[in-house]
Amino acid sequence: MLGIVMCPVHETTTHPLKRKLVAILAADVVGYSKLVGDDEEGTLTLFHQYAEIVSELVSSHGGRVFNTAGDALMAEFSSPVEAVRASLAIQREIERQNESIAKHRRIHFRIGIHTGDVVVEHDNLEGDGVNIAARLQSLADTGGILISGDVHHHVLGKLDAAFESLGRKRLKNISAPVPVYRVLPKPRSSLRQLLRRADEHRTLAVVTAAVVAIVTAISLTSSPSAIWNTIASRIEGLPKEPSIAVLPLRALGDDSQEEYLSDGLTTDITGELSRFKNLFVIASNSSFPYKDKPIDVQSVGRELGVRYLLQGTLQRDGARVRISAQLVDAPSRRQIWSDRYDGQGNDIFAIQDDIIETVVARLAVQVNVAERERIMQNPTDSAEAYDHYLRGRQQFDLYSREGNARAKEEFSRAIELDPKFARAYSWAGYAHLEDYKQGWADSPDTAVRFATQAVKMAPDDYYTHWTLASVYMELKDMVGARREYDRAYELNGNDPDLLAERADMLSFQGDPASAITDIERAKRLNPSFPEWYQWSLALAHFQDRNYDETIRLLTAMSDLPNEAYLMLAMSQARVGHSPSHAAIMRDLRAKDPQWTTEHLDRMPFAKAEDQEHWMKGLEMIGIAKSK
Repeated sequence: MLGIVMCPVHETTTHPLKRKLVAILAADVVGYSKLVGDDEEGTLTLFHQYAEIVSELVSSHGGRVFNTAGDALMAEFSSPVEAVRASLAIQREIERQNESIAKHRRIHFRIGIHTGDVVVEHDNLEGDGVNIAARLQSLADTGGILISGDVHHHVLGKLDAAFESLGRKRLKNISAPVPVYRVLPKPRSSLRQLLRRADEHRTLAVVTAAVVAIVTAISLTSSPSAIWNTIASRIEGLPKEPSIAVLPLRALGDDSQEEYLSDGLTTDITGELSRFKNLFVIASNSSFPYKDKPIDVQSVGRELGVRYLLQGTLQRDGARVRISAQLVDAPSRRQIWSDRYDGQGNDIFAIQDDIIETVVARLAVQVNVAERERIMQNPTDSAEAYDHYLRGRQQFDLYSREGNARAKEEFSRAIELDPKFARAYSWAGYAHLEDYKQGWADSPDTAVRFATQAVKMAPDDYYTHWTLASVYMELKDMVGARREYDRAYELNGNDPDLLAERADMLSFQGDPASAITDIERAKRLNPSFPEWYQWSLALAHFQDRNYDETIRLLTAMSDLPNEAYLMLAMSQARVGHSPSHAAIMRDLRAKDPQWTTEHLDRMPFAKAEDQEHWMKGLEMIGIAKSK
């Protein structure tokens, strides 16, 4: 690949120098030497034909080609707006010309645009403006256009084009990072205008020049859009709505203790994205198996059944946090957007908001103002409280008595630091509920108190209603459970664990068809779903009197809770293959030596016929409920 070599300019009496604002277009050919070696005459002829097309389009937009050498050319413009317009026109025309060219001979352009001063010596233009433009074109996709932040500032709102932020990029031999944007030929969706931050509405100043670098690349394959169409056509089962998985943020550095922060942020970003009703988001526990592993984004997208992946890294140094994020189109492996964020303390909430807003905008998810405001509210005003909250969630996930005790301490500390932190109350309620369910506490009263307070503080947070619904289910208050589960579902019908838990309530309420629908969607949202989903699905089929399917689901499980084991035995009895009473009792007490028929009152059926159906099944396997 022939590059552009910039030499320092020295004062001279023979060749007077002057400085001016211009727009530079530079082009060279990727793979030029090899192609010339394969077909020198044909390659040179085609390049010169395309160079003439570029020259004509440059001239028609007020530009001037001022230098050509080998497989390279340069031009200048007087306006960044016209420079971008010319670049868009060039890409459109070259794509049209390529339709009649054999794939292995097609020429594509990469374009970089930057505004700045250049030094003029006769017909030569030199300086950082030219260098930055050349570096930008080297980063561009085949057939793509990249512009610097300065150009973006001046052309935003003046062109029929969209702009995707790629973050700040370090360019070779350029001291400071340069903000980079990708130019797309289609206008940005109205959603992005809705989500655009207030500081993007400032008045745009008009400048007199831009620097443009264009590099031609001879492609040995089809265009990126054709690649995507070919790959996407082979993917089955992609949801109709935009689909995405948030891969675990990779914690940088030697301190493994920072993982609770990276894991917590991954889970929270996933959860907040799932609240957008027109977005299909894979559950975080299905993404975590890819943590700290080398991945191929195309394979991961296919395995999870999504088109987009959000990746990133996290690094913390004291109070300072740096997060890098990128959004990737998995089938084509194309990076759609990337950015790097530096912040301290409460900045972490603004970083989360910006990542979520950008992803939603890039995927063109339709959202109204009320929905956005509800979703984008910060959970707390205290970064320290949030830190303790994330530590508590990490301890809770240990599912041990000691871990649960430490989790309660962390949630209590979070509440002390921010008494209005509803999610901390909610998780504290869940931790106390776990104490009661495991027999580590005699009363659920503390769980009820925390969960109820959380709902009062955050009535529009689906998780607070979900926690209170779980408490009501444990107390067998099916009316309260139905009310809270339904409200949580209204606020976020895309959380797979919520769907699966709500399905249990629907089964007990006598609506197995809706329960089956919920669990099947939960399994799609959470491809690495836990086994308890199977138990919930089996309950729904048992309630639907589909015993063969119940047996199939339960026999596929590796560890059956006693209620599920009883349901398996009852289903087998219904189809004429009942195990012996002695074998059933032996298996039940092997799992729980203290098990008695008193445990059977855990099944809170709302309809009398469902209760009779359950009791009849128990009679068929020789188990009678104690009086």
